[in-house]
Amino acid sequence: MIILTTCWPASSPPARLQQIFPLLMRTRQWTFEQRETFIQEMRPSVREMNETFTAGELRFDIRVEGQRGDLPAAVGDETPRLFLVLTGSNFVIPFGWEAFAELCRLLTTYRTTPEAVRRYSEGTHITLGLPGTAHQDAILGFDALRVFVPAEAFGELVRELTERVATGALANAVEALRTLYGDL
Repeated sequence: MIILTTCWPASSPPARLQQIFPLLMRTRQWTFEQRETFIQEMRPSVREMNETFTAGELRFDIRVEGQRGDLPAAVGDETPRLFLVLTGSNFVIPFGWEAFAELCRLLTTYRTTPEAVRRYSEGTHITLGLPGTAHQDAILGFDALRVFVPAEAFGELVRELTERVATGALANAVEALRTLYGDL
């Protein structure tokens, strides 16, 4: 780990390493204690933040726990974590990094190359039935929860989430979290 932290300055990691490292982190079989030790050694600068957007009747709250306000680094830091809270008319349910990262990957692929996404895609944490596959609405599954999302609202979801993850404060936080928790 020392080699990576000294060869990979926080300001400008080599592009290829930046792409490969989250995959390597995802494949590590670490205990909770090993991961926490790694996070404490890396000490990424992840600011506490909240982002909220709606897609039709669904509300997506993305909460990042991290460094608080104007406190100096390592003072008042939380272990960086991300929570996605999905709120519908009859439910409120939280999800962690794994579901959020999988949703982002799937929707980013759909936005950039829709032909690469099967009409019905089933992942470890997220299931997606595109509009018109089994119903006129998109069917978005989070573990055991299935949510019907009208086609127009599905378009809003794709646009809002992919744009927020690509630019701005959330993009910076997500990039740092990919390094800590891994991603494909």
